[in-house]
Amino acid sequence: MLYFSQSRRFAGLGLRLGLGLGLLLGSAGLALATTLLLFMATYDGSAVRVEWEVNTETDVTGFDLSRKSPDETDFRVISRVVPTGQLRYSFADTCLYRSHSGLLQGPVAYRLTVRGPGPDQAYTTTVAGTVSTLERSWGTIKSMFR
Repeated sequence: MLYFSQSRRFAGLGLRLGLGLGLLLGSAGLALATTLLLFMATYDGSAVRVEWEVNTETDVTGFDLSRKSPDETDFRVISRVVPTGQLRYSFADTCLYRSHSGLLQGPVAYRLTVRGPGPDQAYTTTVAGTVSTLERSWGTIKSMFR
């Protein structure tokens, strides 16, 4: 069962393209590192919790998690994760309120890139809306002390 939060259309498209590419490359003799079972981003207080799960890590060499806010032109890597065999991972994006122009406004997109011996696999999901004014203010205060 696949579950994507808040941007099923956008994330689902990425997953379908990834699987379609996997079938195409598989027939050409190139194997993909794994199958993504879950990729979602949800608000968790003043942070965004990003979670993903894969079916195996046998050929996975790493995961790159990137973020793109509406005022940025490209994704920026916010975390690199070395596979540990646990298959399910979680990342708390506590720097959500820092961007080039200050506070992030609007939907924030996350991209997960799975690295392996074959071509990299990339999946995208979006967390829409904004957090409350109180949480945004608290996030601003916390970011000043980092």
